[in-house]
Amino acid sequence: MSAAVSARGVGDWVDVTLRDGREFFGQVVEETDFKVVLNVKQGAITAKMTLVRSDIRQITTQHSALESAIPESPGGSPGPAKNNDETLAAAAPGTGGYIIAPLEGVFGEDLTAGIVRAVLQRGVDAKAEAVVFVLNSPGGMVSELAKVREAIDSYAGRIRGVLYVQGEAFSAAALLCMSNQDFYVGPAARLGAAVAYQEKSSGSKEVDAKYNSAFAARWRALTEKVGRPSVLVDAMVVMEREVYADTRATPWALTSRKPAKDPEAFEEIDGPTTILSLTGSQAVACRAADGAATDALDVVRQLKLKNTTRRAIDGESFVRVYRKTYERNMEVIRRAVEDYNDTSDILADQKNIRKFEQRLREMRSSLQRIIVLFKKYDYVENYFLARGQSIEDLDRMLRRINEALKEL
Repeated sequence: MSAAVSARGVGDWVDVTLRDGREFFGQVVEETDFKVVLNVKQGAITAKMTLVRSDIRQITTQHSALESAIPESPGGSPGPAKNNDETLAAAAPGTGGYIIAPLEGVFGEDLTAGIVRAVLQRGVDAKAEAVVFVLNSPGGMVSELAKVREAIDSYAGRIRGVLYVQGEAFSAAALLCMSNQDFYVGPAARLGAAVAYQEKSSGSKEVDAKYNSAFAARWRALTEKVGRPSVLVDAMVVMEREVYADTRATPWALTSRKPAKDPEAFEEIDGPTTILSLTGSQAVACRAADGAATDALDVVRQLKLKNTTRRAIDGESFVRVYRKTYERNMEVIRRAVEDYNDTSDILADQKNIRKFEQRLREMRSSLQRIIVLFKKYDYVENYFLARGQSIEDLDRMLRRINEALKEL
């Protein structure tokens, strides 16, 4: 059989959805009437994957290898995407340079370690020197904060993960910034207010306070490790902590207690009844941030990269495609969860099982896909954990459905 004629070609980037719900993003190596062969990234390894045509539900071309690179706008800033549906993930010629990628939303929902790893790995593949994450977040899950921190640290030595805040970085986002090796702020930046709450409160103020104190100690140590003043972390996390600053010279000298000697020289920037938040200019003055920048390209210039003119890939387009996958998967999850309780009711009434046989088969198929997505995407796992459900709960429901259908 001759090779199938299609709009795709070798080197094109495609999204492939299988009939069992699994999804793959990769580069076409070969495509015939019977199969599609892709180069797919699996961590730091590129693996060749052969997908049987009959198993494929849909193939979407995200970026054609024949398309020319998006031109730079005057002044060297990235130009607009030609089409909002393009991935524009192909690397620019050469080596070195940077990627600018948005990192927005709530930790554990929109913002996860998965997207951070995906962008950093794409940067390594494109031989970039740094990824500048433009961070804008109100905070979120403490557990996801730790995973994001680990994701950035795991790429140390291969590519720099730089954080730049133009808007807000509160709670988990503030601690991520304070513990990062490279952190810059924009003119309107605001960060702080990082009181931690356990995802399941103990019900005791004393126990929760101890948890918060231990949490502060961990991030204080990580902040000290990169040379930032840990006294700020304490004040962001623990309400009772205080911070005073000698603002007569920059950087400011900081202390957690107003000194008896020359007390008039020290200004209170956080008291015992408030949680510390900083403006961008305060963050620079306190050495919480490495510097101020007008925009992400200004950050690139300050990083002193070997190649400051090469935009390795279009980070915004790459993240946009990831977000589309996220939205598509979450819509599947939300629809399935709506059916979850109905299915429990059906299984509880043995007399109605035969009546709802087709409904159970549909739910079984839906659950199978959810379990695949749960194992693949951290944001799906976080969604269920926030609802107090684990993959074991899903497996148990699947077994109950299978047992009920076998009895029919």
